[in-house]
Amino acid sequence: MLGVSGHAGLFGNASDLAVLAQMVINRGGYGNHQVFDEDTLDEFIKPKSTNSSYGLGWRRQASNAYGWAFSGLSDASTVGHTGWTGTLTVVDPHDNTAVILLTNERNTPILKPETTATANDFAGGHYLLSKYGDIASLAFAAVNDDKQSTNDAKLISLVTQRYNEIQKNKDDQTNADKADLCGIYDAVVSRKHNKAIKKFLSSSTGKKIIAYVKANRSAVNNVRNRN
Repeated sequence: MLGVSGHAGLFGNASDLAVLAQMVINRGGYGNHQVFDEDTLDEFIKPKSTNSSYGLGWRRQASNAYGWAFSGLSDASTVGHTGWTGTLTVVDPHDNTAVILLTNERNTPILKPETTATANDFAGGHYLLSKYGDIASLAFAAVNDDKQSTNDAKLISLVTQRYNEIQKNKDDQTNADKADLCGIYDAVVSRKHNKAIKKFLSSSTGKKIIAYVKANRSAVNNVRNRN
């Protein structure tokens, strides 16, 4: 295209990526088709001598070096990649598990388009989805059939963490951040009949979060409508 092309990598959908991930898990094959041999795969994923989180084609979990994206719950043999536009592929051969996350993080409003210093500060970058590791952890936990109490504890931790970030960091006080908090809060409230969730919502921290969400709901709705 004469050096000009409007893409950031290859295009695909979740189904296609699932096939690619399964080929890695299967050591090069899918169904009745052997796409590449095991030696080729080993060459493709072997660690770089100076940094074990790099492979020739994939990034590598290694000793949790890429845990921020792949989750600390994935095995050391896990490989995958992130994408600037809001995508994540995680392949854990040890547990025969793949997590594919396809978002339009960059297809969201720029928060301050009039300022060149924040030209890449997209609203989507302030959502929990942009923190790949948290989402991957939730997915791996679901595959492992975690107990209800464990999942409740994770939601409580997420909503508390998000609230504290907004309170402490000026850069996290945008309407996009508030919308993200409201989304996590709604997930918590959807499980309000569970004992741990009910106890949290009646706690001092829970009440503060409830009050903050109620006070900022209108701003949040404006962000969601624009997106």
